[in-house]
Amino acid sequence: GRGASAAVESAIRDRTVEGARTIRADLVLSSDLDAARAADRLVTALRRQRGIRSVELVMRRPGPDDVVRVHYGPAGQEIAFEQRDYPFPAQTESEVIGEGENRAWLVTLPVKDSFAHTVAAIRLEAGLAEAERLGASQRGVFFAVTGLGALILVGAFTLILGRLLARPLSELAGAMAAVESGTLEAVHVPGVARQDEIGVVARGLESML
Repeated sequence: GRGASAAVESAIRDRTVEGARTIRADLVLSSDLDAARAADRLVTALRRQRGIRSVELVMRRPGPDDVVRVHYGPAGQEIAFEQRDYPFPAQTESEVIGEGENRAWLVTLPVKDSFAHTVAAIRLEAGLAEAERLGASQRGVFFAVTGLGALILVGAFTLILGRLLARPLSELAGAMAAVESGTLEAVHVPGVARQDEIGVVARGLESML
């Protein structure tokens, strides 16, 4: 279960990184691009993406940096603006954030100009609920198969035990009861050809006839 879940998580990460690269290619950033127009372009670029929980576009400014955040919540799409000092990464970064159903990949992708200077950053969050559901489903299947296998083993063991021990012992007990009743001529002792303990008892009983 955990292996399948980890594989799905890795696939979601790769998909999120590729989504960030696609958004970076679709955005046309310039030094005079204001936050409102950047939000419009960001929303347009997000239409071709799936599984994205939220995205931030951080644009470098001389003072506090402009941040445009698009979040997809229960009420639908929400857009927020703020200004803050942001530590721009030199390369793509990814990490898992949150817990339980709120776990998500956070992928941060720098946007560079023609001089390789970082002028912006794209931060995408992609939920991992899909991986959690798959992991739970795989665990359920594992427990079901394990339980069914245990039942089959118990049934097979009971059947084999009955054929190897219970039935021969019952037949041998019947022969002993016949001997006790005095009908020696009609007694057939079963199991005398067996090479186990039942055979030893059967041959001992036959020698007394």
